[in-house]
Amino acid sequence: MGVAVARRERLLRLLHRDGHVDAEQAAVTLGVASVTIRRDLRLLADQGLVTRVHGGAVTLDDGPADRRTLALRIGMLTPNSNYYYNEVLAGAEAAAARAGCRLVYATHGDFAVREGERLRRLLELDLDAVIMTTGYEQEDLAETMARVDGCEIPVVLCERWWEPPHLRQPRDRIGSDHRTGAVLGMQHLYGLGHRRVLLTSPPTATSPMVRSGALLATEHQPGASLVDDGDRLGYASDNSPIHAEILERIRSDRVTAVLVHADKHAAQFARYAVAHGVRVPEDVSILSYDDVTAATEPIPLTAVAPQKRLIGSRAVELAIERVRDPLAPYQAVSLVPSVVVRASTGPPP
Repeated sequence: MGVAVARRERLLRLLHRDGHVDAEQAAVTLGVASVTIRRDLRLLADQGLVTRVHGGAVTLDDGPADRRTLALRIGMLTPNSNYYYNEVLAGAEAAAARAGCRLVYATHGDFAVREGERLRRLLELDLDAVIMTTGYEQEDLAETMARVDGCEIPVVLCERWWEPPHLRQPRDRIGSDHRTGAVLGMQHLYGLGHRRVLLTSPPTATSPMVRSGALLATEHQPGASLVDDGDRLGYASDNSPIHAEILERIRSDRVTAVLVHADKHAAQFARYAVAHGVRVPEDVSILSYDDVTAATEPIPLTAVAPQKRLIGSRAVELAIERVRDPLAPYQAVSLVPSVVVRASTGPPP
C-alpha cells in the first residue's frame, strides 16, 4: 500500500470515529503538511466518501445534501505576465475556463529569491497542481530543482525541459521546440538565397536552442556560413554603439541577413539600420524570434513564432490529466514554432 493511500485510510478512520476532521489537527496527528491533508480530503470528497467543509471534512451524513465536486485550482508561476507569457497565460486561462478550473497566477521576474517566495505563497492556497516556468541561471539551478522536487502536488514544467538527474523524479513538461524553430527560420532565409547570415541572441533559456538550430540548418545548407555575434545585442539600447558595430560587421563580412532573438532587439536594430541608410530587406533581411511585437513594427518583421497560446492551454490540460490520474505515464510535449513571413525579409542584394 502506498504512503498516500495509507494516509487517506487513516483520515477515513478518524472521520468514522469522530464524525469530522480538522485539516490542521490532522496534519499534526499524521505528521504531514496541512496542504497535503486538504488535498487528501478533496480527493476523498471527489470520490464521494466525505463532504468537504471549511477547515476540514465531515462524514457524508453530516454534510449538505447538494454537495458538489469542487473545481480544481491550478497555480501558474512564470517570469513575467507581459512579454511572451501574456499569450501563454491567455491560452491557460481559456483552457481553465473550458474545464471549469480556477487559475491562480504569479510572476517571479527570473529572480531566484522571488521565485521561491511566490511558489511558497501559491502552495499555501491549497492548489491541486502548479504550472512552473522556472528560472534558468546555472548558479541557481540546484535551488530551483529543489523547489520543484519539494512540491507535493503535481507540477507541469512550462517552457523548461528539466528532467532526471536534475530532478529526483520526472515531471510533465510542455514547451517550444526552439531548435526546430530556428532551423525553420534559417531555412526561410536560405530559401530566399541568403548564404551568409549573422546570428545574435541574448543569454536566455531559449538562446542555446536557437543557436543550436541555426548551426544545424547552416551545416545542412551547401555554401552557407553563420556569423555568430554572440549576445551583445541583448545589452544594447536604442542608441547603443553596439548597433553600429554589428552593422559594420555585416558590411565587412558581407552578411545579407540577420537572425535576432528576440523581437525587442530585432526592432531596435531595424530602426537603427534604416536610420543609417540601410534598406530593409533590400540591403539586409531581418528575421526576428518570438513574434510578440514583430507585426507592429514600422517595417513588420518576419518572425519565428512559438505556439504560445497553445502551450498555455496544453499546460493546463496536462495538469488536469495528472490530478485525475497520478499514475499515468509522464508526458513531454514539444510544439514546433512556425515562421510568419512579413516585410523584413527578401532575396539578397
